[in-house]
Amino acid sequence: MDSNTWENSVDYFLLNKNNPKYYNDPIVKHGYCRGEEPFRYVYEIMDRYEHYKNTIPEESK
Repeated sequence: MDSNTWENSVDYFLLNKNNPKYYNDPIVKHGYCRGEEPFRYVYEIMDRYEHYKNTIPEESK
């Protein structure tokens, strides 16, 4: 898994940080997390960014 890639990597583990199998793993920092809220938040921001990219014309350089 690539820790710099959100989709199918960070998002997966964030969603599973409420599962003891994951948050009790010695490699996991900061333990338990209700990952559903930040998961949804990030996807909403990513969707908004895509919307803005498609709505606002790109300035020529």
